[in-house]
Amino acid sequence: CNPSRTAIMTGIAPNKSGLYDNRQKMREVLPTAELIPKHFSRNGYHSSGSGKMLHYFIDADSWDEYYPNKESENPFPPTLHPPQRPVNLPRGGPWQYVETDWAALDATDEEYGGDWLVSEWVSKQLQKQHAQPFFLACGIYRPHEPWFVPRAYYKKFPLEQIQIPPGYRSDDLDDLPTAGRRRGPNRYFEHIQAQGQWKKAIQGYLASIAFADAMVGRVIDSLESGPNANDTIVVLWSDHGWHLGEKQHWQKFTGWRVCTRVPLIVRVPKGAPGMPAGTEPAIQCDQPVNLLSLFPTLTELAGIPTPQQASAPSLVSLLNDPQSDWQHVSTTYLNRPEEYSISDQDWRYIHYKDGGEELYQISSDPHEWNNLAKDPN
Repeated sequence: CNPSRTAIMTGIAPNKSGLYDNRQKMREVLPTAELIPKHFSRNGYHSSGSGKMLHYFIDADSWDEYYPNKESENPFPPTLHPPQRPVNLPRGGPWQYVETDWAALDATDEEYGGDWLVSEWVSKQLQKQHAQPFFLACGIYRPHEPWFVPRAYYKKFPLEQIQIPPGYRSDDLDDLPTAGRRRGPNRYFEHIQAQGQWKKAIQGYLASIAFADAMVGRVIDSLESGPNANDTIVVLWSDHGWHLGEKQHWQKFTGWRVCTRVPLIVRVPKGAPGMPAGTEPAIQCDQPVNLLSLFPTLTELAGIPTPQQASAPSLVSLLNDPQSDWQHVSTTYLNRPEEYSISDQDWRYIHYKDGGEELYQISSDPHEWNNLAKDPN
């Protein structure tokens, strides 16, 4: 969360900033780095936001307006939680993150609060006529743990229809280097299996994604029905993926595909300064891009200066032509120097600090079951 969101909002990669870990504080590591909203404010925009954009703080000076109040430095509006916790997953020990739990709540979306309140505030901003251009950030918290969402979203995924992840294989660790095997099995997955909660947990994850989708839908509906529909650039992204048992792993913190691939959808309306023709709907691009590119992409599209601190190229050339020449790979940094994964269109290479390596050909091995790093061919 912390390194990913810091890199996205500053455009500075972890290997340049030194911010690799959730326990670091962004402003201690990068005291003067300018975030996307501040850069847009300096270039004539009104920058506002709501919900989780950074790692459990708002960085008040970077925003003109925020909900909840930016001076609180607490990005979370009131959210309904069960009165007694844990609900489904007992604590396995002090190592277990207190929020690792799931349950269907007997509440409406509005009674739930949380992301509903975020989407409500953002939707109201999109319904307004604005006196100046705006940068507006909407941070939907789910499917972050805990997976407590209204029962209606659980009903979409009956427990008897839940399947284990297609990427799961019980012997999937046999060909990994030592460091890879350490990244694989963790106590969470073992504990969830021992408690008979694997399918219930997957149900909670899917319900939380469905809830997040509904909140995004509220925001998009508000944009489309309001006065800003024809001149607002929209970007949908997430900060990281999630293991549900693949590689015997639960959570994140890995360089594998299931953890490092995220949604990225960009809609550019006609007349954007950096892309007058706009984007065509439903066009897909399979080039290996990185969220570090969002900052320079947005500045180019908006026709404002691109910050010198940006570590990645703009994506505008691909938005114009998804088949255009793209001489870049995507690098994902793990939580310490010299550990990373590199992806191009068909290959993923993972490097660990101790020299351990993994190599996968995605076209023939989309679940990364066969490590080719030691194959001389």
